[in-house]
Amino acid sequence: EMQGRRNTMEDMLAVERLPAAHIARPGDGAMYFLGLYDGHGGAACAAYAAQHLHARLSEAHAFGGAGGAFSAPEAFDSAFAATEEGFMRDSESGSGSCALTALIGGGKVYTAHLGDSRAVLGVGAQAEAVRLTEDHKPDAPSERQRCESVGGSVVMGGRCWRITHPATAMMLATSRSLGDRRFKESW
Repeated sequence: EMQGRRNTMEDMLAVERLPAAHIARPGDGAMYFLGLYDGHGGAACAAYAAQHLHARLSEAHAFGGAGGAFSAPEAFDSAFAATEEGFMRDSESGSGSCALTALIGGGKVYTAHLGDSRAVLGVGAQAEAVRLTEDHKPDAPSERQRCESVGGSVVMGGRCWRITHPATAMMLATSRSLGDRRFKESW
């Protein structure tokens, strides 16, 4: 953890053991969840995600609970959506957070993310860096198209490209995040 230029620490970390005998090796019966939450506009959203996202993941039907078949993409999608919904319902904070998560076990690594926190895996004797995620940045062609298709604008703001909307003066340097109530409610 590194605070950076801000007056307060807005980032959070979660490391959790999730029971998952249906996914992991039978001898261990667990998957290990890692979550890195890069907060902005305050720490509330990052703290909420660090406390809840792993639980929402293990509760997801696609995680394999209640007879469901395991699907990492569907389980992570469900967990991210449920965490965002809970934060928006349970908090009045306008903060937001990028999220980088990994689920490790059963000889596999699954990653999922929102925003511009990046997962890199060191491979081989020389630990060659292999990118596991692509940043969600407003200037990426697919992200720009997605943002503009729902009425957003991508503009150069300061030192980087940012997303904004005509109904708000806010700008974000990432095109996906949890929280950011005032930004999302302006749409």
